[in-house]
Amino acid sequence: MRFGNGRLLVGGELVEGYALRTEGRRIAGVERSAAWDVDLQGGILAPGFVELHMHGMVGRNVTEGREALAEIAAALPRYGVTTVLPAATGSREQLLAFLEAVKSCGERPPVGASIPGCNLEGPFLNPQQRGAIPEEAILPPDRGLLGELLAAGCVRLMTMAPDLPGIGPLIETAAAAGVTVSLGHTRATLEQALTAQAQGASHVTHLFNGMQPLHHRQPGMVGAALTAPGLTVELIADLVHVHAGALRLAIAAKGAARCVLITDAMAALGMPNGVYSLLGREVRVRGQEARLEDGTLAGSTLSLDQALRNVTRAVGVPLAEALGMVTENPARQASLADRGRLAPGLRADLVWLGPDLQ
Repeated sequence: MRFGNGRLLVGGELVEGYALRTEGRRIAGVERSAAWDVDLQGGILAPGFVELHMHGMVGRNVTEGREALAEIAAALPRYGVTTVLPAATGSREQLLAFLEAVKSCGERPPVGASIPGCNLEGPFLNPQQRGAIPEEAILPPDRGLLGELLAAGCVRLMTMAPDLPGIGPLIETAAAAGVTVSLGHTRATLEQALTAQAQGASHVTHLFNGMQPLHHRQPGMVGAALTAPGLTVELIADLVHVHAGALRLAIAAKGAARCVLITDAMAALGMPNGVYSLLGREVRVRGQEARLEDGTLAGSTLSLDQALRNVTRAVGVPLAEALGMVTENPARQASLADRGRLAPGLRADLVWLGPDLQ
């Protein structure tokens, strides 16, 4: 199958006059060609989007079991997502049950996005920066529990707070096991964050959220995230969690290659306004905002294609760079070398975007 008559995202650039050829589920080649089987109609062909951090959608939470995960996977391609790491927070029992459900799905559910693993947002977090996370879902560093979680074999990304006493050996253990360790829900100093990076952390969970703001005498987690070259940052680009100006600052400081767009979506994505459940707590959704009764933001109703449109239109990021933030960059952070780019031998997970980026 040959896809042509449009622009292709190749090598970080949008190129014309090329066609992409597939054989089965793999990309066979990208070549100069004026012939095609599938007419892109002047649109854009990009790798399928990779979502690293979302808690639910279409009225379901990822922690509700295999059936809910399958429903979410089936709904994600409408937003361009072909790979997802469902993100869970919870008690020991809830996390172990979640991991079993992820394993039972296999990498490719019957329909929709693939699930090559999952994201654990905790439980080793600073309770003073827990946001919408229930207190019972936050535990002190425990090497035995970490071993139980890693033994499931499906954890690809895990958030830890670098300011917790005794967290260093856990960061080292998780990183050595091939898990991308992310820093977040923390009151860490810049020095603590950089120590965690030296221990193996390479990612930052939803930059600016779940951490103290940047201060010129106490740069903290935000300062470390913006200045440490080896840390890649997540950004919730709904223009609610993070102002367009702050998004612009982060992308300018890090460079587009070290930024990943996420949604942090909860069950209300794809649903009307109303009251929804997240980790047993009521979340009231109105428009683009999902909040607990006390006003705390509790995830989002953002889709990943809308995040892409937001950073191009409201922030001014060049389209090719913005596309990297939902394809190649998250694939790299999740150690998924077989997707995220249009290159021979990689998975033929493809997304077509029209002129309005829909």
